[in-house]
Amino acid sequence: LPYQHATRDLGVVIEDILILSDPREKLRRIEAQVAEPVLHEYGLRIERLTPEQGFVEGGDIIVDGKYLWVGLGARTDMRGAEFLYYAFKNHEVIPLRFSPIYTHLDTIFGVLGNGCALVYEPAFEEISLRHIKEVYPTIISLSDEEQLNAGANVLCLGADRVISIAENPSVNEQMVQLGFEVVTVPYSEVIKSGGSVRCDTLPVERDT
Repeated sequence: LPYQHATRDLGVVIEDILILSDPREKLRRIEAQVAEPVLHEYGLRIERLTPEQGFVEGGDIIVDGKYLWVGLGARTDMRGAEFLYYAFKNHEVIPLRFSPIYTHLDTIFGVLGNGCALVYEPAFEEISLRHIKEVYPTIISLSDEEQLNAGANVLCLGADRVISIAENPSVNEQMVQLGFEVVTVPYSEVIKSGGSVRCDTLPVERDT
């Protein structure tokens, strides 16, 4: 299971429900089978989606208060997005379409606190990019090199604290200039597989 470190891909916790989906790639489906009994220990209600119901991968889902951003690219499909729309009426589900050459939404879009976001703009369709900018007036726009170096894939701890990788000094400095406390970790070997600190975490409880 060479990609098992990327636990975020298995699903997403929204309210007290864990949406657990079979990954789009058959190679990774055993990861969900292995993780399910462990996740049961947290007392969450687990909703298991079958491929017939649609695909929802956690890297394509970003929860920010009332907003539920759903990436439609290579992995999560419209049936999966529709499932989330009907399952979570307390959230505003906003699909974001992007080029399928990018694995997940969180490799090109990272939500920070205080109306700020990290965005690799060339990846998105125009209307999707407009939706993002309507909600997040302050954008750190990533370069091609920063996107390849997982610049958007940061882990937010509250409204003003962020874990980012040391290999993105320019992105980190821009976040500091916006008032964020940025905790850096060396991650050069892990990012070779295409993921970063957000990919490698699956939060099971959040305040909002």
